[in-house]
Amino acid sequence: MKNAVKFLSFLLCFAIILCCFAGCKKNGAENGEFVIPKDLMTEEGYRTALKDLLAGENFITADDAYLSKVNTLGDKLEEMIRYNTEDVSDIKGTTYYVSNEGDDKNDGKTPETAWATLEKLDKFAAFKEGDAVLFRRGDTFRGNIFARSGVTYAAYGEGHKPKLYASVDGKTYGEWKETDTKNVWVLEEKILTKDINCVVFGYDNDAPYAAKELSISKLNRNLEFCYQGQSAKDGKKDFKLYLYCDEGNPNDVYDIIEISLQEDMFEMASYAKDITIRNLEIIFGSSPYFFTGGKNIVMEYCVCGWMGGGTDANGVRLGGGAGAWLECDNLVYDHCYFYQQFDSGVTPQYDYEDKTPSIFKNFITTDCLFETTEYTLEYFNTQENTLENRFENMYFGYNFCREGGAGFGTKASQSAYIKSWGHENTCINSTIEYNVFDRATSYTLQINGFEQKATGNVLSYEFIPKMQNNIYLQIKNKKFAEINKVDYKFNEQAYNDLKSLGVETGALYVFTEKETKK
Repeated sequence: MKNAVKFLSFLLCFAIILCCFAGCKKNGAENGEFVIPKDLMTEEGYRTALKDLLAGENFITADDAYLSKVNTLGDKLEEMIRYNTEDVSDIKGTTYYVSNEGDDKNDGKTPETAWATLEKLDKFAAFKEGDAVLFRRGDTFRGNIFARSGVTYAAYGEGHKPKLYASVDGKTYGEWKETDTKNVWVLEEKILTKDINCVVFGYDNDAPYAAKELSISKLNRNLEFCYQGQSAKDGKKDFKLYLYCDEGNPNDVYDIIEISLQEDMFEMASYAKDITIRNLEIIFGSSPYFFTGGKNIVMEYCVCGWMGGGTDANGVRLGGGAGAWLECDNLVYDHCYFYQQFDSGVTPQYDYEDKTPSIFKNFITTDCLFETTEYTLEYFNTQENTLENRFENMYFGYNFCREGGAGFGTKASQSAYIKSWGHENTCINSTIEYNVFDRATSYTLQINGFEQKATGNVLSYEFIPKMQNNIYLQIKNKKFAEINKVDYKFNEQAYNDLKSLGVETGALYVFTEKETKK
Protein backbone atom coordinates (compact mmCIF):
# COMPACT_ATOMS: atom_id res chain seq x y z
CA MET A 1 0.00 0.00 0.00
CA LYS A 2 2.78 2.39 0.97
CA ASN A 3 4.55 1.66 -2.32
CA ALA A 4 1.35 2.34 -4.23
CA VAL A 5 0.94 5.68 -2.45
CA LYS A 6 4.53 6.58 -3.19
CA PHE A 7 4.07 5.64 -6.83
CA LEU A 8 0.88 7.73 -7.09
CA SER A 9 2.67 10.65 -5.42
CA PHE A 10 5.50 10.31 -7.90
CA LEU A 11 3.06 10.35 -10.83
CA LEU A 12 1.31 13.41 -9.43
CA CYS A 13 4.59 15.32 -9.03
CA PHE A 14 5.71 14.26 -12.49
CA ALA A 15 2.40 15.45 -13.96
CA ILE A 16 2.74 18.82 -12.23
CA ILE A 17 6.25 19.24 -13.63
CA LEU A 18 5.02 18.40 -17.11
CA CYS A 19 2.17 20.88 -16.82
CA CYS A 20 4.53 23.64 -15.68
CA PHE A 21 6.88 22.89 -18.54
CA ALA A 22 4.02 22.88 -21.04
CA GLY A 23 2.76 26.19 -19.68
CA CYS A 24 6.16 27.84 -20.09
CA LYS A 25 6.51 26.39 -23.58
CA LYS A 26 3.06 27.59 -24.59
CA ASN A 27 3.49 31.12 -23.33
CA GLY A 28 7.09 31.55 -24.42
CA ALA A 29 9.01 34.64 -23.32
CA GLU A 30 5.74 36.30 -22.21
CA ASN A 31 5.39 34.31 -18.97
CA GLY A 32 8.39 32.00 -18.89
CA GLU A 33 10.81 31.89 -15.98
CA PHE A 34 13.66 34.39 -16.22
CA VAL A 35 16.91 32.42 -16.04
CA ILE A 36 20.08 34.06 -17.32
CA PRO A 37 22.10 31.58 -19.44
CA LYS A 38 25.30 30.52 -17.73
CA ASP A 39 27.32 30.99 -20.91
CA LEU A 40 25.91 34.43 -21.77
CA MET A 41 28.18 35.95 -24.41
CA THR A 42 29.86 39.32 -23.94
CA GLU A 43 30.25 41.96 -26.61
CA GLU A 44 33.95 41.15 -26.84
CA GLY A 45 33.19 37.44 -27.12
CA TYR A 46 30.59 38.06 -29.84
CA ARG A 47 32.89 40.24 -31.92
CA THR A 48 35.74 37.79 -31.54
CA ALA A 49 33.54 34.89 -32.67
CA LEU A 50 32.31 36.93 -35.64
CA LYS A 51 35.87 37.67 -36.72
CA ASP A 52 36.74 33.98 -36.29
CA LEU A 53 34.00 33.19 -38.84
CA LEU A 54 35.50 35.79 -41.14
CA ALA A 55 38.84 34.01 -40.97
CA GLY A 56 37.40 30.94 -42.65
CA GLU A 57 38.15 29.75 -46.15
CA ASN A 58 36.50 31.80 -48.91
CA PHE A 59 34.16 30.34 -51.56
CA ILE A 60 33.38 27.21 -49.57
CA THR A 61 30.05 25.40 -49.57
CA ALA A 62 28.90 25.37 -45.96
CA ASP A 63 28.11 22.03 -44.37
CA ASP A 64 25.67 21.59 -41.49
CA ALA A 65 28.42 22.05 -38.92
CA TYR A 66 29.39 25.44 -40.36
CA LEU A 67 25.78 26.62 -40.60
CA SER A 68 25.22 25.48 -37.02
CA LYS A 69 28.16 27.61 -35.94
CA VAL A 70 26.69 30.63 -37.75
CA ASN A 71 23.20 30.05 -36.35
CA THR A 72 24.56 29.64 -32.84
CA LEU A 73 26.34 32.99 -33.05
CA GLY A 74 23.07 34.71 -34.01
CA ASP A 75 21.26 32.94 -31.18
CA LYS A 76 23.96 33.98 -28.71
CA LEU A 77 23.58 37.60 -29.80
CA GLU A 78 19.83 37.37 -29.16
CA GLU A 79 20.50 36.01 -25.68
CA MET A 80 23.01 38.77 -24.98
CA ILE A 81 20.36 41.36 -25.85
CA ARG A 82 17.38 39.71 -24.14
CA TYR A 83 19.15 38.92 -20.88
CA ASN A 84 21.00 42.17 -20.32
CA THR A 85 20.08 43.43 -16.84
CA GLU A 86 22.29 46.50 -16.48
CA ASP A 87 20.51 49.40 -14.81
CA VAL A 88 20.96 53.03 -15.77
CA SER A 89 23.42 54.50 -13.29
CA ASP A 90 24.00 58.10 -14.39
CA ILE A 91 20.61 59.69 -13.72
CA LYS A 92 21.17 63.34 -12.83
CA GLY A 93 17.57 64.42 -12.30
CA THR A 94 14.50 62.87 -10.71
CA THR A 95 13.69 59.18 -11.22
CA TYR A 96 10.07 58.17 -11.74
CA TYR A 97 8.85 54.57 -11.47
CA VAL A 98 6.00 52.77 -13.25
CA SER A 99 4.67 49.32 -12.31
CA ASN A 100 1.52 47.23 -12.72
CA GLU A 101 1.00 47.52 -8.95
CA GLY A 102 1.31 51.29 -8.96
CA ASP A 103 -1.31 54.03 -8.83
CA ASP A 104 -1.43 57.12 -11.02
CA LYS A 105 -2.39 59.14 -7.92
CA ASN A 106 1.06 58.46 -6.44
CA ASP A 107 4.05 60.78 -6.88
CA GLY A 108 5.96 58.12 -8.87
CA LYS A 109 9.26 58.90 -7.15
CA THR A 110 9.88 55.52 -5.48
CA PRO A 111 9.15 51.91 -6.40
CA GLU A 112 6.64 51.86 -3.53
CA THR A 113 4.83 54.97 -4.86
CA ALA A 114 5.05 54.08 -8.55
CA TRP A 115 2.63 55.17 -11.24
CA ALA A 116 0.61 52.55 -13.11
CA THR A 117 -0.01 53.62 -16.73
CA LEU A 118 1.61 55.10 -19.80
CA GLU A 119 -1.23 57.60 -19.92
CA LYS A 120 0.06 59.15 -16.70
CA LEU A 121 3.41 59.86 -18.38
CA ASP A 122 1.70 61.86 -21.11
CA LYS A 123 -0.31 63.89 -18.62
CA PHE A 124 2.68 64.66 -16.43
CA ALA A 125 4.15 67.99 -17.56
CA ALA A 126 6.94 68.45 -15.03
CA PHE A 127 9.66 66.32 -16.64
CA LYS A 128 13.02 68.05 -16.86
CA GLU A 129 16.28 67.28 -18.66
CA GLY A 130 18.19 64.64 -16.75
CA ASP A 131 15.07 62.86 -15.44
CA ALA A 132 14.41 59.16 -15.94
CA VAL A 133 11.32 56.97 -16.21
CA LEU A 134 11.89 53.36 -15.12
CA PHE A 135 9.45 50.53 -15.84
CA ARG A 136 9.38 47.48 -13.60
CA ARG A 137 10.80 44.37 -15.18
CA GLY A 138 8.32 41.59 -15.77
CA ASP A 139 5.38 44.01 -16.18
CA THR A 140 3.34 44.80 -19.28
CA PHE A 141 2.10 48.26 -20.27
CA ARG A 142 -0.24 49.21 -23.13
CA GLY A 143 -0.50 52.48 -25.00
CA ASN A 144 2.23 54.80 -26.18
CA ILE A 145 4.46 57.54 -24.80
CA PHE A 146 5.36 61.08 -25.77
CA ALA A 147 9.11 61.03 -25.16
CA ARG A 148 10.54 64.25 -23.72
CA SER A 149 13.93 65.67 -24.64
CA GLY A 150 16.58 64.97 -22.02
CA VAL A 151 14.69 62.05 -20.43
CA THR A 152 15.85 58.42 -20.13
CA TYR A 153 13.36 55.53 -20.42
CA ALA A 154 14.65 52.27 -18.96
CA ALA A 155 13.99 49.38 -16.53
CA TYR A 156 14.28 48.55 -12.84
CA GLY A 157 13.77 45.45 -10.72
CA GLU A 158 14.35 41.82 -11.69
CA GLY A 159 13.10 39.56 -14.44
CA HIS A 160 12.24 39.96 -18.13
CA LYS A 161 12.46 43.36 -19.76
CA PRO A 162 9.37 45.52 -19.24
CA LYS A 163 6.95 45.00 -22.13
CA LEU A 164 5.46 48.02 -23.88
CA TYR A 165 2.65 47.08 -26.28
CA ALA A 166 1.13 49.52 -28.79
CA SER A 167 -1.81 47.15 -29.21
CA VAL A 168 -5.13 46.12 -27.77
CA ASP A 169 -5.88 42.68 -26.40
CA GLY A 170 -8.30 41.04 -28.82
CA LYS A 171 -9.26 38.52 -26.13
CA THR A 172 -10.74 41.14 -23.81
CA TYR A 173 -11.27 44.29 -25.88
CA GLY A 174 -14.68 43.26 -27.25
CA GLU A 175 -16.83 40.36 -28.30
CA TRP A 176 -16.19 38.41 -31.51
CA LYS A 177 -19.41 37.70 -33.38
CA GLU A 178 -20.27 35.78 -36.52
CA THR A 179 -21.12 37.75 -39.64
CA ASP A 180 -23.36 36.77 -42.54
CA THR A 181 -20.23 35.66 -44.41
CA LYS A 182 -19.09 32.14 -43.60
CA ASN A 183 -15.97 31.97 -41.37
CA VAL A 184 -15.74 35.77 -41.09
CA TRP A 185 -15.93 37.13 -37.54
CA VAL A 186 -16.19 40.75 -36.43
CA LEU A 187 -14.90 42.42 -33.29
CA GLU A 188 -17.93 44.46 -32.33
CA GLU A 189 -16.08 47.04 -30.27
CA LYS A 190 -14.92 49.90 -32.48
CA ILE A 191 -11.18 50.54 -32.52
CA LEU A 192 -10.95 54.29 -33.09
CA THR A 193 -7.47 54.76 -34.47
CA LYS A 194 -5.84 55.58 -37.78
CA ASP A 195 -5.53 51.96 -38.79
CA ILE A 196 -4.56 48.46 -37.68
CA ASN A 197 -1.12 47.21 -38.64
CA CYS A 198 -1.53 43.50 -38.08
CA VAL A 199 -3.25 40.85 -35.98
CA VAL A 200 -0.81 38.48 -34.26
CA PHE A 201 -1.50 35.37 -32.20
CA GLY A 202 1.66 35.51 -30.10
CA TYR A 203 4.69 37.66 -29.41
CA ASP A 204 7.78 35.95 -30.77
CA ASN A 205 9.29 35.97 -34.25
CA ASP A 206 7.52 32.78 -35.32
CA ALA A 207 4.04 33.60 -33.98
CA PRO A 208 1.13 33.05 -36.41
CA TYR A 209 -0.48 36.18 -37.82
CA ALA A 210 -3.34 37.26 -40.07
CA ALA A 211 -2.60 38.69 -43.52
CA LYS A 212 -4.09 42.10 -44.24
CA GLU A 213 -6.69 42.77 -46.93
CA LEU A 214 -8.19 46.14 -47.76
CA SER A 215 -11.74 44.97 -48.32
CA ILE A 216 -14.08 42.49 -46.64
CA SER A 217 -14.90 40.92 -49.99
CA LYS A 218 -11.32 39.66 -50.24
CA LEU A 219 -11.47 37.69 -46.99
CA ASN A 220 -11.62 34.13 -48.30
CA ARG A 221 -8.75 32.28 -46.60
CA ASN A 222 -7.96 31.41 -43.03
CA LEU A 223 -6.19 34.13 -41.06
CA GLU A 224 -6.92 37.15 -43.21
CA PHE A 225 -8.24 40.37 -41.71
CA CYS A 226 -9.71 43.66 -42.80
CA TYR A 227 -10.16 46.85 -40.77
CA GLN A 228 -12.98 49.07 -41.93
CA GLY A 229 -11.33 52.27 -40.79
CA GLN A 230 -9.26 54.84 -42.62
CA SER A 231 -8.45 52.58 -45.57
CA ALA A 232 -11.91 50.99 -45.90
CA LYS A 233 -12.65 49.90 -49.48
CA ASP A 234 -16.04 48.20 -48.98
CA GLY A 235 -18.72 50.77 -48.28
CA LYS A 236 -19.05 52.77 -45.09
CA LYS A 237 -16.25 52.94 -42.56
CA ASP A 238 -17.45 51.27 -39.39
CA PHE A 239 -14.09 51.09 -37.57
CA LYS A 240 -14.50 47.39 -36.88
CA LEU A 241 -12.11 44.50 -37.31
CA TYR A 242 -13.09 41.52 -39.49
CA LEU A 243 -11.16 38.25 -39.30
CA TYR A 244 -11.45 35.07 -41.37
CA CYS A 245 -11.14 32.14 -38.96
CA ASP A 246 -12.33 28.78 -40.25
CA GLU A 247 -11.85 27.00 -36.91
CA GLY A 248 -14.55 28.94 -35.08
CA ASN A 249 -14.72 31.93 -32.76
CA PRO A 250 -11.21 33.43 -32.57
CA ASN A 251 -11.52 33.71 -28.79
CA ASP A 252 -12.02 29.95 -28.57
CA VAL A 253 -9.26 29.12 -31.05
CA TYR A 254 -6.39 31.34 -29.83
CA ASP A 255 -4.92 32.00 -26.40
CA ILE A 256 -3.41 35.29 -27.60
CA ILE A 257 -4.90 37.84 -29.99
CA GLU A 258 -2.89 41.06 -30.28
CA ILE A 259 -4.22 43.87 -32.46
CA SER A 260 -1.34 46.18 -33.39
CA LEU A 261 -2.31 49.84 -33.70
CA GLN A 262 -0.91 52.41 -36.12
CA GLU A 263 0.95 54.54 -33.61
CA ASP A 264 4.59 54.84 -32.59
CA MET A 265 5.45 53.56 -29.13
CA PHE A 266 7.59 56.63 -28.49
CA GLU A 267 6.26 59.75 -30.14
CA MET A 268 8.82 62.54 -30.31
CA ALA A 269 8.62 66.19 -31.19
CA SER A 270 10.54 67.37 -34.23
CA TYR A 271 14.19 67.88 -33.36
CA ALA A 272 13.91 66.15 -30.02
CA LYS A 273 17.29 65.54 -28.40
CA ASP A 274 19.14 63.69 -25.65
CA ILE A 275 16.76 60.74 -25.21
CA THR A 276 17.90 57.27 -24.13
CA ILE A 277 15.69 54.17 -24.42
CA ARG A 278 17.22 51.13 -22.75
CA ASN A 279 16.33 47.55 -21.84
CA LEU A 280 12.70 47.65 -22.95
CA GLU A 281 10.71 45.15 -25.01
CA ILE A 282 8.70 47.22 -27.49
CA ILE A 283 6.18 45.13 -29.41
CA PHE A 284 3.50 46.12 -31.93
CA GLY A 285 2.68 49.60 -33.19
CA SER A 286 4.08 51.45 -36.18
CA SER A 287 7.66 51.74 -34.92
CA PRO A 288 9.67 52.30 -31.74
CA TYR A 289 9.94 55.92 -32.91
CA PHE A 290 10.09 57.79 -36.20
CA PHE A 291 10.35 61.56 -36.30
CA THR A 292 11.81 64.61 -38.01
CA GLY A 293 15.35 65.58 -37.11
CA GLY A 294 16.63 64.59 -33.72
CA LYS A 295 19.97 64.67 -31.95
CA ASN A 296 21.57 62.27 -29.50
CA ILE A 297 18.81 59.64 -29.50
CA VAL A 298 20.13 56.30 -28.22
CA MET A 299 18.35 52.94 -28.07
CA GLU A 300 20.23 50.13 -26.30
CA TYR A 301 19.45 46.50 -25.42
CA CYS A 302 15.87 46.76 -26.62
CA VAL A 303 13.73 44.11 -28.31
CA CYS A 304 11.45 45.42 -31.07
CA GLY A 305 8.98 43.22 -32.94
CA TRP A 306 5.81 43.14 -35.05
CA MET A 307 5.91 46.73 -36.19
CA GLY A 308 4.54 48.57 -39.21
CA GLY A 309 1.99 47.51 -41.80
CA GLY A 310 -0.60 50.23 -41.30
CA THR A 311 -2.36 51.72 -44.31
CA ASP A 312 -2.78 55.33 -45.37
CA ALA A 313 -5.90 56.84 -46.94
CA ASN A 314 -4.70 55.76 -50.40
CA GLY A 315 -4.34 52.12 -49.43
CA VAL A 316 -0.51 52.22 -49.27
CA ARG A 317 0.93 50.12 -46.46
CA LEU A 318 3.40 51.94 -44.26
CA GLY A 319 6.70 50.68 -42.95
CA GLY A 320 7.93 50.21 -39.43
CA GLY A 321 11.49 50.72 -38.35
CA ALA A 322 13.21 53.14 -36.03
CA GLY A 323 14.61 56.23 -37.70
CA ALA A 324 14.37 59.82 -38.79
CA TRP A 325 12.89 61.93 -41.53
CA LEU A 326 14.76 64.77 -43.19
CA GLU A 327 17.81 64.95 -40.93
CA CYS A 328 19.43 63.70 -37.75
CA ASP A 329 22.64 63.85 -35.77
CA ASN A 330 23.79 60.94 -33.61
CA LEU A 331 21.01 58.37 -33.73
CA VAL A 332 22.43 55.21 -32.16
CA TYR A 333 21.08 51.64 -32.11
CA ASP A 334 23.26 49.39 -30.00
CA HIS A 335 22.62 45.77 -29.02
CA CYS A 336 19.00 45.72 -30.13
CA TYR A 337 16.96 42.86 -31.56
CA PHE A 338 14.62 43.74 -34.43
CA TYR A 339 12.24 41.14 -35.85
CA GLN A 340 9.05 41.11 -37.92
CA GLN A 341 9.51 44.71 -39.07
CA PHE A 342 7.21 45.54 -41.97
CA ASP A 343 9.45 47.36 -44.43
CA SER A 344 12.59 48.62 -42.66
CA GLY A 345 14.51 47.83 -39.50
CA VAL A 346 16.46 51.07 -39.01
CA THR A 347 16.22 53.94 -41.46
CA PRO A 348 17.15 57.55 -42.19
CA GLN A 349 14.87 58.85 -44.96
CA TYR A 350 14.22 61.96 -47.00
CA ASP A 351 10.73 63.44 -46.86
CA TYR A 352 9.46 63.79 -50.42
CA GLU A 353 7.16 66.67 -49.52
CA ASP A 354 9.85 68.82 -47.95
CA LYS A 355 12.54 70.59 -49.97
CA THR A 356 14.68 71.46 -46.95
CA PRO A 357 18.26 70.15 -47.32
CA SER A 358 18.45 66.61 -45.93
CA ILE A 359 21.58 65.92 -43.90
CA PHE A 360 21.81 62.69 -41.90
CA LYS A 361 24.87 62.62 -39.64
CA ASN A 362 26.14 59.86 -37.37
CA PHE A 363 23.40 57.30 -37.96
CA ILE A 364 25.01 54.37 -36.10
CA THR A 365 23.92 50.73 -35.77
CA THR A 366 26.15 48.27 -33.88
CA ASP A 367 25.88 44.72 -32.47
CA CYS A 368 22.21 44.35 -33.41
CA LEU A 369 20.31 41.27 -34.54
CA PHE A 370 17.86 41.64 -37.43
CA GLU A 371 15.43 38.89 -38.44
CA THR A 372 12.46 38.84 -40.82
CA THR A 373 12.72 42.47 -41.89
CA GLU A 374 12.15 43.50 -45.50
CA TYR A 375 14.99 46.02 -45.43
CA THR A 376 17.44 45.96 -42.57
CA LEU A 377 19.18 49.29 -43.15
CA GLU A 378 17.06 51.35 -45.53
CA TYR A 379 18.44 54.76 -46.42
CA PHE A 380 17.54 57.16 -49.19
CA ASN A 381 17.77 60.86 -49.80
CA THR A 382 16.41 63.49 -52.14
CA GLN A 383 16.31 63.07 -55.91
CA GLU A 384 18.22 66.37 -56.11
CA ASN A 385 21.79 65.40 -55.39
CA THR A 386 24.05 68.01 -53.81
CA LEU A 387 26.34 67.99 -50.81
CA GLU A 388 23.51 69.68 -48.96
CA ASN A 389 21.70 66.35 -49.19
CA ARG A 390 23.94 63.64 -47.80
CA PHE A 391 24.64 60.86 -45.32
CA GLU A 392 27.72 61.61 -43.26
CA ASN A 393 29.50 59.27 -40.83
CA MET A 394 26.83 56.59 -41.21
CA TYR A 395 28.07 53.37 -39.59
CA PHE A 396 26.61 49.86 -39.72
CA GLY A 397 28.92 47.38 -38.02
CA TYR A 398 29.03 44.04 -36.16
CA ASN A 399 25.37 43.31 -36.86
CA PHE A 400 23.86 39.90 -37.55
CA CYS A 401 21.19 39.78 -40.28
CA ARG A 402 19.19 36.68 -41.19
CA GLU A 403 15.89 35.65 -42.80
CA GLY A 404 15.66 38.98 -44.60
CA GLY A 405 12.41 39.32 -46.53
CA ALA A 406 10.84 36.29 -44.82
CA GLY A 407 8.57 38.20 -42.43
CA PHE A 408 5.00 39.47 -42.61
CA GLY A 409 5.92 42.23 -45.07
CA THR A 410 4.64 42.13 -48.63
CA LYS A 411 7.71 43.05 -50.69
CA ALA A 412 9.88 39.97 -50.27
CA SER A 413 10.83 39.99 -53.97
CA GLN A 414 12.60 43.34 -53.62
CA SER A 415 13.86 43.02 -50.05
CA ALA A 416 17.51 43.69 -49.16
CA TYR A 417 19.63 43.87 -46.05
CA ILE A 418 21.10 47.18 -47.24
CA LYS A 419 18.59 49.12 -49.34
CA SER A 420 19.03 52.56 -50.87
CA TRP A 421 16.67 52.29 -53.84
CA GLY A 422 17.62 54.33 -56.93
CA HIS A 423 18.07 57.65 -55.19
CA GLU A 424 21.05 59.96 -55.41
CA ASN A 425 22.50 58.88 -52.07
CA THR A 426 25.69 60.78 -51.41
CA CYS A 427 27.49 59.00 -48.53
CA ILE A 428 30.55 60.62 -47.00
CA ASN A 429 32.82 58.79 -44.55
CA SER A 430 30.26 56.02 -44.16
CA THR A 431 31.12 52.39 -43.44
CA ILE A 432 29.44 48.97 -43.45
CA GLU A 433 31.75 46.40 -41.86
CA TYR A 434 31.97 43.16 -39.87
CA ASN A 435 28.37 42.16 -40.46
CA VAL A 436 26.88 38.72 -41.09
CA PHE A 437 24.44 38.77 -44.02
CA ASP A 438 22.82 35.36 -43.93
CA ARG A 439 20.65 34.07 -46.82
CA ALA A 440 18.52 36.99 -47.90
CA THR A 441 15.25 36.20 -49.66
CA SER A 442 16.10 38.59 -52.47
CA TYR A 443 18.98 41.10 -52.64
CA THR A 444 21.62 41.24 -49.96
CA LEU A 445 22.79 44.67 -51.15
CA GLN A 446 21.05 47.29 -53.24
CA ILE A 447 23.16 50.45 -53.10
CA ASN A 448 23.49 53.50 -55.30
CA GLY A 449 25.69 56.58 -55.09
CA PHE A 450 25.95 59.66 -57.27
CA GLU A 451 28.42 62.48 -57.76
CA GLN A 452 27.27 65.93 -58.81
CA LYS A 453 28.83 67.08 -62.09
CA ALA A 454 28.26 70.09 -64.27
CA THR A 455 26.63 67.74 -66.76
CA GLY A 456 24.37 66.22 -64.11
CA ASN A 457 24.55 63.48 -61.52
CA VAL A 458 26.94 60.67 -62.41
CA LEU A 459 27.06 57.22 -60.85
CA SER A 460 30.07 57.05 -58.57
CA TYR A 461 31.61 54.36 -56.42
CA GLU A 462 33.18 57.07 -54.28
CA PHE A 463 29.81 58.11 -52.86
CA ILE A 464 28.54 54.78 -51.58
CA PRO A 465 29.44 53.46 -48.10
CA LYS A 466 32.82 51.80 -47.73
CA MET A 467 32.26 48.07 -47.25
CA GLN A 468 34.84 45.82 -45.64
CA ASN A 469 35.14 42.49 -43.84
CA ASN A 470 31.53 41.41 -44.19
CA ILE A 471 30.38 37.78 -44.25
CA TYR A 472 27.89 36.73 -46.92
CA LEU A 473 26.00 33.43 -47.00
CA GLN A 474 23.83 32.62 -49.99
CA ILE A 475 23.06 29.95 -52.57
CA LYS A 476 25.58 30.10 -55.38
CA ASN A 477 24.51 32.15 -58.43
CA LYS A 478 21.39 33.42 -56.69
CA LYS A 479 20.55 37.14 -56.87
CA PHE A 480 23.05 38.96 -54.66
CA ALA A 481 23.61 42.68 -55.22
CA GLU A 482 22.64 45.68 -57.24
CA ILE A 483 25.42 48.26 -57.07
CA ASN A 484 24.93 51.49 -59.00
CA LYS A 485 22.16 49.84 -61.02
CA VAL A 486 24.26 46.83 -62.09
CA ASP A 487 23.13 43.37 -60.95
CA TYR A 488 25.52 40.76 -59.56
CA LYS A 489 24.86 37.13 -58.75
CA PHE A 490 26.42 35.45 -55.74
CA ASN A 491 29.66 33.90 -57.01
CA GLU A 492 33.39 34.43 -57.36
CA GLN A 493 32.91 36.87 -60.23
CA ALA A 494 30.80 39.17 -58.04
CA TYR A 495 33.49 39.04 -55.36
CA ASN A 496 36.19 40.07 -57.84
CA ASP A 497 34.03 42.72 -59.52
CA LEU A 498 33.01 44.44 -56.30
CA LYS A 499 36.55 44.29 -54.99
CA SER A 500 37.94 45.84 -58.18
CA LEU A 501 35.37 48.64 -57.96
CA GLY A 502 36.38 49.36 -54.39
CA VAL A 503 32.94 48.44 -53.07
CA GLU A 504 33.88 45.58 -50.77
CA THR A 505 37.23 44.41 -49.43
CA GLY A 506 38.09 41.52 -47.15
CA ALA A 507 34.69 39.87 -47.67
CA LEU A 508 33.97 36.22 -47.00
CA TYR A 509 31.65 34.42 -49.42
CA VAL A 510 30.08 31.18 -48.24
CA PHE A 511 27.84 29.13 -50.52
CA THR A 512 24.85 27.31 -49.08
CA GLU A 513 22.24 24.90 -50.38
CA LYS A 514 19.56 25.97 -47.91
CA GLU A 515 17.29 28.99 -48.25
CA THR A 516 17.07 29.95 -44.58
CA LYS A 517 18.40 28.92 -41.21
CA LYS A 518 15.24 26.97 -40.30
